[in-house]
Formats: sequence, structure tokens, C-alpha cells
Amino acid sequence: MPQLQSTEKITRFALPSTAHLEDNNEDKAWVDLDVGPLTANDVTYVDPSGTDVEATFAMLAIRVKDWNYVDSQGNKLVINVDNIRRLDMSDYAFLAEKIPKPTTELPADQKKTS
Repeated sequence: MPQLQSTEKITRFALPSTAHLEDNNEDKAWVDLDVGPLTANDVTYVDPSGTDVEATFAMLAIRVKDWNYVDSQGNKLVINVDNIRRLDMSDYAFLAEKIPKPTTELPADQKKTS
């Protein structure tokens, strides 16, 4: 009988926006990101009529497993699309490049590119 195996491959990345800080500095931002192969779960919350950027936000919200971002009271921020949108642009671009690319494209009638 076939078994579904976990394909997660979690890797911690220091983010470019705080690369200038010492490694032991608590303000140095990091993200634990699943860089394993794409699965059906990656498209669970992706609107097929949305843009590629919207799809990337949704996929990052699924694939970011942990981070050290906190609110003003020191509570860890929830990993969701709204908080992903608040990332520094250099961090967003860096993480977006780490997501595996699909091996097949959506049909043109199901994909909006702008």
C-alpha cells in the first residue's frame, strides 16, 4: 500500500534586512522555512484567479514554520499573510526565491498574472 511521506525540509535563514547585525544580536531576524518539494497543501489557500504575488504571500504563510518577530509587548507574531506583507521588501524577495518552483503551470484560464 502506498504511504504519504512528509516532504518538509525546514531550513533557518537569517534575513537580509538584519544581516549587518552580529549573529548573537536578539534583533537579528530569522525564519524557519520549509524548502521541501511543493505539495497540494501549498495551493490550499491560493486563489487561482489571483496574481503571482498574492500566491507567493499565501505560500509563504504556509511554508514559514517559525520566526522571531514579536509585537511591542514581546509576544511572538502569528505567521499569516497580513504579517508576511509587513516584511521588509528585501526579506520578502529573499524568501520568495527560496520557495520551490512548481513543475507544472496552471492552465492559462486559471492563472491571472497581473
